[in-house]
Amino acid sequence: MASEWARDEVIHDTEVAEWVDSLLFQPYSGTVGSLVPGGYERYLRVLHPAERVVNGALIGNYRWSDVARVNGKVAHAEMQWSKISQGEFEPRGGWWNEGPHRINSLRPMVTDEIAHHLGRGLNTRCVFAFWEGNTAFQEISSMCPTVRIGAFNYYLTMGDVGRASEVLEGIRPNMWWAVDQSWFVCSNVELDSTYIGADSARAEEIVLSRSLESWPTLRSHRITIDGDRFN
Repeated sequence: MASEWARDEVIHDTEVAEWVDSLLFQPYSGTVGSLVPGGYERYLRVLHPAERVVNGALIGNYRWSDVARVNGKVAHAEMQWSKISQGEFEPRGGWWNEGPHRINSLRPMVTDEIAHHLGRGLNTRCVFAFWEGNTAFQEISSMCPTVRIGAFNYYLTMGDVGRASEVLEGIRPNMWWAVDQSWFVCSNVELDSTYIGADSARAEEIVLSRSLESWPTLRSHRITIDGDRFN
């Protein structure tokens, strides 16, 4: 069971998040820049893996690039799962039968691996932002303030980067960033990928991680199905 944030850990000083909105592209622009603020050396897209699950046990993960290859599709930074997963080797037999999951169903291993690479250094304190729209937050809506980021409002908590997989009222954070703004992570509630802005050194560590499938991306890249122009 996931560790949880207590209700009294929701912070009331929302100034720690006010810098984000001014550095985002317009809401609903369908771009990486609408999710991750500008100013970082590199941007990455981490693809949430598809899974083979039998009797509730995870048997294996499948990378998007491998699925694209066996289906005769092109793997690239803007590929979309619905475009690459259709083909001769659609999920059957020993292939995937779940996922790729969105953030609230994603196994902690992906978030924990990202946190491991981003959190190196002396300052590991982060701000975590939870989209207010989930009905799980009804009981705290009258007690806790929110901050506007992009098109939505968020509750905030603050703690060590190692808490990136912890839940608030059963919900995972949709954004989290270093208090010194040296990196930023966004796992939009509707997407099956996580987007990151960071310095070159941290970004390279994530790209080289064997536990993650990540692609260098641009803020102008599309996050919607029309972004996959090759499949």
